[in-house]
Amino acid sequence: MIMNIKHAGLVFMFVCFVANHTLIAQDIHFSQFQTSPLNLNPAQSGFFQGSHRFSSNYKNQWQSVTTPYRTFSGTFDMRLFERNDKMDMIGGGLVFNTDKAGDANYGTTQAYLNISYIKTLNRQNTQFIAFGIQPGFVQRSFDPDKLIFDSQYDGKKYDPDLPHGEFFDRNSFLFFDYGAGINWFYDRHKNTTYKAGVALFHLNEPNQSVFNEPTAIVNRKLLAYFKMQFPYNENVDAYPALFYARQGNFQEIIVGSHFKYIRNPEPFNYSTFNMGLFLRFSDALIVAAGFDYLDYTFGVSYDINISRLNPASRYRGGLELSLSYIIDSKKSYVKRMPCPIF
Repeated sequence: MIMNIKHAGLVFMFVCFVANHTLIAQDIHFSQFQTSPLNLNPAQSGFFQGSHRFSSNYKNQWQSVTTPYRTFSGTFDMRLFERNDKMDMIGGGLVFNTDKAGDANYGTTQAYLNISYIKTLNRQNTQFIAFGIQPGFVQRSFDPDKLIFDSQYDGKKYDPDLPHGEFFDRNSFLFFDYGAGINWFYDRHKNTTYKAGVALFHLNEPNQSVFNEPTAIVNRKLLAYFKMQFPYNENVDAYPALFYARQGNFQEIIVGSHFKYIRNPEPFNYSTFNMGLFLRFSDALIVAAGFDYLDYTFGVSYDINISRLNPASRYRGGLELSLSYIIDSKKSYVKRMPCPIF
């Protein structure tokens, strides 16, 4: 009980710390940020319990307001090299993201290669530090024929056959992009763990102008997060988390917690249910639920919009789905053990 009070107090301090910040989002992002670890930080590549991991996320948002924004992410990661004494390892992963936004189908396609180096900080293998890099390529595209310009009004009505008189140097282009991050993990005792990380993306600030203007760069993006796991009671674990993102003048802050009920802890018949509530400051309440069965994890969440857009959205934000599958070739672990590697 004392342990629960201490953890609850720490979560409360998180809320107080971020309460006066605002949210405006930019770049691809997911409300279920914890279910997309390779997008969150390249240092998390290979940092899990098992040998191979497949993850996918899908989000559909703002359908009640405008042409919906649809985002899909698919990732794969594994261990590439591991020393015999299990004191360190190298992980690798692949990231593929697509996003379509707005009437002009403004599209973003990202393909990244993640490489991580994970090092244990003690002989008990209970504390780890990981470093990761994420080089890749990004394609931007849009369809100018689906846009409406003032020159296509004949004085009485809109005529799509009228020329719009606008000329674009390119409506599809490719550029190189890269990021890097650091991740820390500590397994304290009795299924109590801590995880924290910081990542920087778009370090080269690539140009994304359709007119080849040098000032239209992709701003660098900072991500930071802190996550805990601790037993709330005999059958329930709590997972409070804090997420922060900043890109240019825009920032996003999410704080909340999942509570997971362990229905069956046996490794060959493992199953759980979880529910969670998160707040994205000045934007949305995120209601989440999910379940684990054997090596599969499924999640669903919905953003209840509470921003100034509410008169148009009527509280409707976005639906998000996540699915992951972990292969453990050794099948020698106990599911409730928090150690992500060994």
